[in-house]
Amino acid sequence: MWLNPPYGRGLLAPFMKRCASRDADVVVALVPVRTDQFWFHEYVIKADAEIEWLRGRVKYDGLSTGAPFPSMLVTWRH
Repeated sequence: MWLNPPYGRGLLAPFMKRCASRDADVVVALVPVRTDQFWFHEYVIKADAEIEWLRGRVKYDGLSTGAPFPSMLVTWRH
């Protein structure tokens, strides 16, 4: 399952919790690098997820600028 969750305040944690659950064999999420957040420690580190740090800023087609924050791919294999 591929997921690009909402990044708004308070919206990311519930998505990360669900990703770390056992609902799918493999879940991949594109998320901002927020290593100081509860969800990162609880649902990424403790869940033993794989992290791929993306170099530079993600840039979407049709937009002239990249994301205002660094991003990472997080993969859970259940």
